[in-house]
Formats: sequence, C-alpha cells, structure tokens
Amino acid sequence: MSHDLIHPELICLATAPASKEEAIRQAGQLLANAGCIDAAYIDSLLAREAVANTFLGHGVSIPHGMVEDRHLIKRTGIAILQIPQGLEWNPGQTTHLLFAIAAQSDEHIQLLRRLTRLLQDEPRLQQLFATSNPQDLIAALSDTAAAPAAPQQAAGDLAEQFEWQVDYPNGLHARPATAWVKPPASTRHRCKRVTATMWLTPRT
Repeated sequence: MSHDLIHPELICLATAPASKEEAIRQAGQLLANAGCIDAAYIDSLLAREAVANTFLGHGVSIPHGMVEDRHLIKRTGIAILQIPQGLEWNPGQTTHLLFAIAAQSDEHIQLLRRLTRLLQDEPRLQQLFATSNPQDLIAALSDTAAAPAAPQQAAGDLAEQFEWQVDYPNGLHARPATAWVKPPASTRHRCKRVTATMWLTPRT
C-alpha cells in the first residue's frame, strides 16, 4: 500500500524552507506536480494549518487539507519533505519530516499507522532525518517494514482497563489525541499505559 502512495518524485530531501508556510507550499507543489491535486489544494493545506496544528511530535508534521476541498484531490498521494536542520513549526515544536497528505478516502490510513510506530523508534527517525536516499523513507513506511521492538514490561496487568472510541466528524487531528492522554496520566492514580490513537476519516 505505501509503495502505491509514495514515490521518489514525491520526496524532497535536504530542504531548508524559511517558514512553515514555505514548507507546506513546497510539499503541496510536489503533490500538484505529480498530478495528485489541483494547485488550489495547496491553499487548503494552509487553511487547515490555520485552524488545527498538524505537528505530531518527535520531529514529524502531517499537513492535510480541509474536508470541503476534497474535490480538489485527483488521486490520493503523500509528499515528504525532509528538513535535516529542522524547522520551527510552532514555538517549542521542530519539524524534520513533513508528510503532506491528500486523501480521497482512507487509502492512507495504513501508512499513518506505520508512521505512528515510527514515532516510537527514535533511532530510526534520526536516520530518516538525515538520509540521502529516498528509498530509506519508502522502506520505512512500507507494509513489510519491521515494527520497533516493544519494551519489556512486568508480567500481569492492572485490574481495570478501559477503551474509548471517539467520533470526530471533521477529519484527522493529532491534538485531540494528546488532550485525551494527558489528564489520566497526570492523576495520582496508577496508570500502566495511556494511549490515544486517532486515524479519522471525514464523513462524505
């Protein structure tokens, strides 16, 4: 699946954009040049960023357009901008890899799941921040890429466990996941693990 969405022509290495807007426009232009989007969708990428922070953490950002502009997407594609020296996304947030997403439906969901696993693999991320080979990025996001080894945990689990599924109708957002994780993790109660993963597909 990942190989169908990411091609070498959608990857730009060793970039040094002067601003977040310039980075988003550069990634959007890759999508436009590849025939994935109408050029007008680049403005939609910027409009989304104005209302929702797309910084995921660990040096990764995932700009994507507004739901109402999906008609400007010709085919699903993901453009990657590598910024080795880093770019301040927002105060205290530095992006080294930018994944600009243009999705007609949910073809990109498996890739985003793989990206979630990569966020837990700091050595691999550091290698991708500096690689000079676009195939390294394609391989890291492929379906066959090995997941990072899980940390050793003590046997057994806590007596109580809960799972929530939250319906957000307006598309993919990274920030709500963070908001859900922080409150229980900061309480006096013992929490073995608090995880929030939201891969949300807008309603048509």
